[in-house]
Parts: sequence; C-alpha cells; structure tokens
Amino acid sequence: MNKKFLSAILFGALMVTSTGTFVSCKDYDDDIKNLQEQIDKKAALTDLTTQVSAMQAALDAAKTSATDALAKAEEAKKAAEATGSDITDIQKTIDSLMTKIKSLEDATIDVEALKAELKQTIADSIKDADIDGLKKKVEDQLTVVKSLAGGYLTMVTEIDLWYKGGQDANLNPIVLNFSNVTEQDNKFGPKDEITFTKGKDVPTDAEVIVRVVPANAELTPEMISLINGLGEDITDQVTTTSVERYSELLTKSRATTETGLWKVKFNLPKYDKDAFAKIAEKDAKDILYALAVNDITVDATETEAAVAHTAVSDYAVTLNYAQGKSAAMLNFAVNGTEVADIHNRYAHAGEADGITTPSTSTIEDYIWSGDAATAINGDKTNVTAKSGQTKGNDDRQDQPSLNVEVGKAFSVEILSTDVDGTKVTPRAFYVTLDRTHAVESNPSEINAWESYKVEGLNTLVDKASKLSLTIPADAAKGDYIGFRVYAVNYDGTLVDPDGRAFYVYVAEQTTSATASVMFKPDTHLDENGVWTSDKGAITATGWTAATEAKLVKIYDSADSKKTDINSKLGNLTLEDNFVLYKGNAEKTFAAAADETNRTELAKYTKIAIKDVVMNKLEDGKTYVAVINMINASANNTVVETVTVSFTKVLPTFPTSVEPFTNVLVDNTLKIYPKNFADDAKTTAIYDIDNVWHGVDQYTLFAQTNVTKENPATVTYISTDVDAEESTTDNKPAFKAPAEIMKTDNKAYGTKYPMLVSYDYGNVTTADTDKDKDALTYWTNGTAFNLVFGNYVDDCTITWIGSAPTLTYPGVAEAVDFIKLSAIKITDWYKYTTPSLINNFNGYAEKIEVALLTGTDYKRVNEYYTPSIEGEFVTGKDSEGNDIKEAVIKLTSNVTSSQGTDTPTKIQLTITDIYGGTVVKVFDPFTMKFQN
Repeated sequence: MNKKFLSAILFGALMVTSTGTFVSCKDYDDDIKNLQEQIDKKAALTDLTTQVSAMQAALDAAKTSATDALAKAEEAKKAAEATGSDITDIQKTIDSLMTKIKSLEDATIDVEALKAELKQTIADSIKDADIDGLKKKVEDQLTVVKSLAGGYLTMVTEIDLWYKGGQDANLNPIVLNFSNVTEQDNKFGPKDEITFTKGKDVPTDAEVIVRVVPANAELTPEMISLINGLGEDITDQVTTTSVERYSELLTKSRATTETGLWKVKFNLPKYDKDAFAKIAEKDAKDILYALAVNDITVDATETEAAVAHTAVSDYAVTLNYAQGKSAAMLNFAVNGTEVADIHNRYAHAGEADGITTPSTSTIEDYIWSGDAATAINGDKTNVTAKSGQTKGNDDRQDQPSLNVEVGKAFSVEILSTDVDGTKVTPRAFYVTLDRTHAVESNPSEINAWESYKVEGLNTLVDKASKLSLTIPADAAKGDYIGFRVYAVNYDGTLVDPDGRAFYVYVAEQTTSATASVMFKPDTHLDENGVWTSDKGAITATGWTAATEAKLVKIYDSADSKKTDINSKLGNLTLEDNFVLYKGNAEKTFAAAADETNRTELAKYTKIAIKDVVMNKLEDGKTYVAVINMINASANNTVVETVTVSFTKVLPTFPTSVEPFTNVLVDNTLKIYPKNFADDAKTTAIYDIDNVWHGVDQYTLFAQTNVTKENPATVTYISTDVDAEESTTDNKPAFKAPAEIMKTDNKAYGTKYPMLVSYDYGNVTTADTDKDKDALTYWTNGTAFNLVFGNYVDDCTITWIGSAPTLTYPGVAEAVDFIKLSAIKITDWYKYTTPSLINNFNGYAEKIEVALLTGTDYKRVNEYYTPSIEGEFVTGKDSEGNDIKEAVIKLTSNVTSSQGTDTPTKIQLTITDIYGGTVVKVFDPFTMKFQN
C-alpha cells in the first residue's frame, strides 16, 4: 500500500499547481447539466480552434503565392530597367503585392493571437469560457481572412482513406471491385419505368469513403483521380462518376453538418482484359493506388497565377474486376429487422397476422430454382414452389409480424446478397400491398388495407437502397397489413420471381419516458467495487397497457450505431439493477412489470441503477439504457420506450477530509510535536487528528518537493482504520527528525510543501498513477506548507502589570523572591500558564534562571543567585499557617554598600525536549539600594 501511496502522490504532485477544490454536489441533475455544458463548450472551442487553424493555413498559402508573384514582378522590373522600358505599371504591381503581403502578415499575427487565446482558454477553465465572445472574434477575423485569402480557405489540404476511422479495422488495402453486366430485355417498376435492352453493356460503380481537410471543402468528380506510386493517373480507363457527402455513420442530429466525409464512386466504362491487367497488377502483385485531389484556387490579385494544390491519400487502394453477377435471393430489412425474422403468409393466414380462424386456402410463394430470370416460365420450370422448398427458404409463418406505429415512418432497406463470394446489390425496387395473399372477407382485407392509404407504396427506388413507408390512418390501429417487395438486378432479371412479403402490426404510437442519473462514488472502492446511482425523475405512462418489460440494450451515447455493450458493463438486468422508487419504497423494474395494481405504478416517480461495478464504466462517458414496456396481448407491441442515460462522474476530493477551522495561517500549518517515535527522542511524531478531520486509511499526506537530491524530511504514518478522533495513538501522523526543531538548526522554521490526497480505489478505467497495476483513482485536496515549531521558542514572557521593585538587603545570604504569579508566559495559542513550574507544558526538560545587570546586561548574577522554587514560604495566612507559592528565589551575594537603582533582567535558559537550547530574556525589574 505504501508503495502505491508514494507513486500516486508523486504523480499528483507533478500535476497539482494549486489547491484542490471541491464543488458541493447539492443536486446531481445540476452536475450532469454542468458536465454537459462543459462538453458542449469543449466541442465549441475545438470547432473554433479548427476554424482558426484553417485561417492560418489559408494566410500562409496566400502569402506564399503573393511572395512568389512579388519575386517575379521584381525580376520583370529589373529587366525593364535594363532595356529602358517604362516600369510604371510594374511598380504599381509591386506596390500592390507588398501592401498585400503586409496585410497578410498583420492578419497572421492577429490569427496567431486568437489561436493562443483559445489555447489559453482551454488550459484555464472551459467552464468559464465566453463562447459567444470567442465566436464573435473568430467571425470578425474570418471576414478579414476571406477578404485577403478567401480562395484558400476551402482548398483541400489533406485526404485520407476512411479505413483509418474503422472502415477496415485491420488497415487492409481497400479494393475497388469493378464489374459490368449485360442487360436482358425487360421492363421493371410499378409503371414499367425502367427499360432494359438486350445486349447492352452496363458498368456498375465501385466506391470508397474518404475524409478531406478542411471539413468544409467541396469536392467535384473532376477534382479526383487515382494515381500510382509514379504519380501516373488512370483517368483514361477509370472514371470518377460521382461524389457525395457521406453521413451514414453519423447520428441523425449531426447528419447535416460538414464532417469532411465523402463517398467517391468510380466505374470502368469499358472492360478490356489486357488493358485492365496492366493497371491492376505488376509482376503478379497488386498495384497500390492513392486518391489525388487536384484543387485549383485563383487568387483575387490578377498578377498572381492560379495556384494548383494536390492532396494525396495513402497508397492503399487496389483494383479488381469480376463479371457482374445477379442476385437470385431478395434480402431486405424493415426498420432494421431482416426479412428472415418477419412473418409472412407462407402456409396460410392465421393468428400471427390477425386472423383468428386460420384460412385453409392454398397460398403459393416461389423462389428461383437456378439463376435469376426476367419472368417465371409458363410451365414454371425455372422456379420452385413451396412443396419443393426446404425449410428456411422462405418459410416465416411462425415469425412475429413487425410492429409499426400510425403516423410514424418505417423503412424498407434492400440488402446485398452474397453470390459466389461477391456481394451483389439489386438496382431498383418498390413495395406494394400483399394483394395476392389477402384474405377474402366482407369487407375484404385488401379493401381495408387500401383504405389506409399507405404512403410510399408503388414508389420506384432506382440505384438507392432505402424507402420510407407511413401508415397515416388511425383506423389501421390494431390491424395487420401485408406488404410485398419486388426488386430487379442491373441486368434486368428479377431478384425474386414473385416478390417477397412481410407483415406488420399497426400499433398506437409508442410513448416515451426518459430519466438521467449519475454515478459519483464518494468513498473508496475495492476491486470490482459497486455503486448505486443517484435517483433520477421519471414519469412512465405505459404501465396500464404494458404486460412486461425488457431491457433491450445499453449503448454508448456517442455511438451512432447504438451497439449493445451491456456485456462489458457486467450484464445489468431489470431484476437486479434497475430500481423504481415511491418515496422510500422501492421496487425493481422487473417486479414492477409483474405488479397487478397497474395504476399504483404511476406513483413510482424516481429511478436508480444499483450495484454497478464502477471500473467497468468509462470515466465521464454517458451510457443509454433502453427499456421497452411491452403489451404481449397486442403482438408484443412496445407500449412505451424508457431511456435511462447514466454517467459516471469521477469524484472530487472528499469534503470530510479537511483541516480544522482556521488552523492554516497563510496556508501554513505550524505544529509542535510532543511525542517521539523512539526512546532516544531522535524522531518526533505528531498525531494529525489534532489538526485535520476525516483522515482515514485511504488518505495520504506527502511532501511534494522531493527529488533524488532532496529526499523527504517529512514522513507520513498512515492509519489502517476509518476516520476517528483519537489524538493519542499517533496514527495518522507526521514524522520528522527532532533536529529540525532545534532553534540553532539551519532547517529550523523550514516550510515543507505538502499535499493531501485521497485514494478512491477502483472507480476509474484510466491508469492514473501509471503503475500498470490496479486502476486506482487519486484526488488531490489541500496543498499547504508544514512547519515544525518549537513550543518554547514561540512562547513570550512578560510581567503581569508593572515590573516589581526589590530592595537589596545589604548583607550576603539574605533571601528575597519574585512570585511566579507576577510573570505571564503566553504560548502561540495565547494561553497563559505557570509554565516554569510545569516546564512549558512539558516541552522543556530543564530550566535555568539568571539575573542580568550592567549597561549591556552582560553581568550575570552580580547581586543575587536566583533559583526556581515550587513551594516557597512567602508569608502566613490569618491562622498563622505558611503560605507556599512558586517563586524565583533570590539569594544575595554581597554585603552592604551604597548604589543607585539597578535595572535587572531575568534570563531563562531552557533545554527543550528536542535536546536544543532556548534562551528567554524579558523586561527588567528594578533593584534599589535603599528604601
């Protein structure tokens, strides 16, 4: 433990530049709000910094261009002067360019200052940043830069292949797969919109995702080419067909922002085997290509030529050709659920699609028996009926219908199919009602479906993969509706001979409830230690209709794909971890779902997540738990979706560990050790419970200016128990050499910089102390100076009232006295005590007294020999008993003589408990020679 304490505090000492502070957590909701505000401000500052960097790059490029133009103009001027030609116009150009260069340099200085201000703001305090003010400064500066170098602001300066961001986690080369297909005669679409011509050769596109800098740069197909390592492009054989901003990996809320991501498509207009082989391979190895962006910027200055800039990606693209293939199996997903998991009427209509009395009528569904064709043969020899299909071909009779909501769009997305190792995506598709499989009734089922006027039906989707459908009619609620998807390949063949059906159940619109909670541990946690969040407000309205609840997933709020990561968090469950509260009454979410009194559940208005292992939650990350409240009697409809966001916020230094009120003077703690760690009294020890509250076994005090050349003087003795108030067990304690408390030691009075830290244990996912061991988390509290004082030295000695006057007796061996009650000894605490008798509250081993006389008070015991007496008879009481008091006994040394009043000082020579000597001299009393 001590080793870990030391490594942690050394790390903390390097990081701390000011006293740690603690913000009281009155309301966790406020904490979450503040945290989110800081995250937003940090994002804004990052964006502003990016803009300023772009301005700086634009100014640099413009300055380089203007400088080159100036050099050429000056050469032209010299040539004109040599021939005696008129240089008036050339001089105007030179003057204009010099003025522009000066303006560019001035603007560069302003931009650099703005960049420094942003950097300092991030370093100082993001929380207090004036974002609006900084935005205004950036906008104003942008106006200036645009006027000087506007064309350079959107010039592409960098292009990266997006495999770096996850397109290919193994960083394998990206393959551009080219193919061509030959069309067959056919027409496709709800209105035969697409015509396929027999024998027509059609190339298909290959695509790649790239990222460009700056993010606001614009790309056009003409700007992009593929180049090999020799810088040769292949535009004569490979054509860039289109570019479009890419947003599929982004969340909906950010899909319209400029991310710098682009989808670039290429095709091979005409395939020639030998010609393609020359650009694809050399010596049986793939040739690597890069994407080059040729961006040309024309500056506003007429004398400056257009500036061409080429940004080149990694050389990590290879070329491949395969004869185009056609899919013979139709795959698609509805709202993300693949068709294989959605009900169809494969055998008959039945309870799974709302028909309580199953129909016994025969319903047929075909699949291709071989390759895809443009139509089913008259004798049906190129298709396989249900009777010839194996289980799993298209038998989805026992799958549930998909739940959709009235008025809420749902999507049909065509998916690729693997054909002999090649992923093949159909060219076009559309969706109709499943008319042929509707049940005849009075009124007929198809009439009801048509009356719902589903939006998006019979809409041809060509060379795209997604279509949205919406059921707007309230009358559809509680009904099942069948749809059928038809798709065509690029060669004109049908992907499925008679389309592929899916069924939906139309439900009420799903309501939603949200809650937000925070994990903020406030004590030490051992390995795999668990914590319970605070309680967040929740208003769930779905209890009356729901029959059960299901924890769907938990995902990282920053993950646009919302991938379930519950297993990484310890597999939280509704039975064990999600708890609802009604006042102090609690009920797990799972138990609530089983509650028979449904209306009572509305009174549970708080939620918390308990017993979560803290070092499984990433620091500062927000997670989202999705809970579906389900009505099992309505096709397992989701009645309400409850989303609970939760964040682990690392704790700050505990407020319970703090110094006594006002014990720090000018941030310095001065202590007076009285105990020793050894019999020889070489090491002094001081119990910290005398000056500090709440110190427990996880608290650490350490000297922070320790180096190899400057080893620690102060040693911390830790306690092994919870915080307690004992001030006598010397745990926790400061320990230091007794020598430094001697007033003549050169280290006496030294201020030792100290830091108090707290070990929260396993609450973090970061190795903060860099020991590659347990992930302990340390927080820093008060940074202060520690001084080891000498109690005796810090005492002051004065007379109570006026100094006494004594008359010399005129004979030797005569005795007089000064009562100690006339002397006031005051320690640092302003506590007055007869300390000469109790040896300065135990801090003195021995006290010797002397009388000083003479003009410079250097004569010692000239007239008297003093001594301290604890019980000296100073008189008689009214009953004749001796009165005994503590005095300085004065025994005269010389016989009678004449003299004048003699000021006399009392000197105390004290041997303190540290083995040092402290001398105290206080104001003189007067000795008279006669009354």
